[in-house]
Amino acid sequence: MTVGTAPSWSELAGRYGTPVHVLDLAKLADNASAFRRAWQRCVAPVDVYYSVKTNYLPLVCARLAADGWGADVVAGHELELALASGFEPSRIVFNGPMKTVDEIRRAVDLGIRVNVDSPADITLLEKFASSERVGVGLRVHPGHNVYRSDDAAYAQAAEWRAARSKFGWALGDPATDALTARVAASDSLELRGVHCHLGSQITDEAAFLDALRPVMAFTARMRRDHPIDSLNIGGGFGVPGIDRPRVSSAAPAEASALRRPGRSFDMEHFVAGVNDLLDEHSLTDLRLACEPGRYVVSDAMVLLSTVVGVKRQALGAWAVLDGGLNLLPTAGVGEVRAMTVVGEARPAAPYFVGGPLCYEGDVLSYRALLPEDLSEGELVVLHDTGAYSVSRATNFIRPRAGVVAVHGDRHELCWRPESYDDIFSFHCTTSFEPTAR
Repeated sequence: MTVGTAPSWSELAGRYGTPVHVLDLAKLADNASAFRRAWQRCVAPVDVYYSVKTNYLPLVCARLAADGWGADVVAGHELELALASGFEPSRIVFNGPMKTVDEIRRAVDLGIRVNVDSPADITLLEKFASSERVGVGLRVHPGHNVYRSDDAAYAQAAEWRAARSKFGWALGDPATDALTARVAASDSLELRGVHCHLGSQITDEAAFLDALRPVMAFTARMRRDHPIDSLNIGGGFGVPGIDRPRVSSAAPAEASALRRPGRSFDMEHFVAGVNDLLDEHSLTDLRLACEPGRYVVSDAMVLLSTVVGVKRQALGAWAVLDGGLNLLPTAGVGEVRAMTVVGEARPAAPYFVGGPLCYEGDVLSYRALLPEDLSEGELVVLHDTGAYSVSRATNFIRPRAGVVAVHGDRHELCWRPESYDDIFSFHCTTSFEPTAR
């Protein structure tokens, strides 16, 4: 969060209560600018599409649209949000393994590029195409594991999953060639793009580039028979504030010991590698596209939470917070992020940290260093909550949290917290209701 005249954590907690997300708009803008600057060094023209599913706050989407970004959507409601936020249809791409009849119709009507992920996509695209041929993209996957690890068992499992990805079409598989032939034979469609997305929180640029090499080769081959004008390499660029242990199995304490310090994706190094691949495969005249999400929003938001209980026992001390995995579904022992206690530094001790849910899996950490004399009522900041929090939160046991937007000394609620009426607004009265006695 920006400093200077910015409101204090205590001030925000006192004004809006906890748990509450805090969105730093200046940080969001800085991240967006830094990302685009890095890609200015690409030898090909670049289109940047924000991954709406990562954080669909309308304020985030509107500010990125105003900054000239495009939008990557994977559902009809994301498409409508993108349009309402100011993204031009020509700057929207529709991805995902499932697209409904209405979603395909809407995309075709607006001229939005659809990346084909199933034969059903082709059937619907042909159904709604007008007399003018519709340009589509084809999603593929190279079957390469981008999550390298010194743990042989983990690496083997990751390679098995990568080869059997549910997304797109496997390179080298006859079914992929058959699908491209089907598009070529269509009177209403033409293959104009290739798309891939290799994972999330990728921190190994070399592994990413190795996986892109066969995608580039495939794209070059497709250009011989199809009017390919774009190559979309997806997103998944990792951030330093989140650490995912790449181990097969370990007790929580052992997993903590095996974790390496969080590292950032070296975007400049990666862009240089992409340039080499584009040159190697004679693709520098294509439009290159990418779809960042986490890289832009992760550290632009934090979750401000309150310690609601401390239990010190022989096998360790528990600190219970009022914000847990209902608000941060991807957090916990499998995706570690920093947490800091508001106030002056004090001697620290290890704690187990859990959320408020009556659910054994609601654990944020089995080894967090917090003040030794931690007590109820203290404020805790959970960092890097901008990705897959608001858009993936649930109201399991506790309501969803609100979001406060901060810019300089100004702060306003941009997403209100959920209420009882919100949670039960889906109830429909039926004839099956028990009669009053």
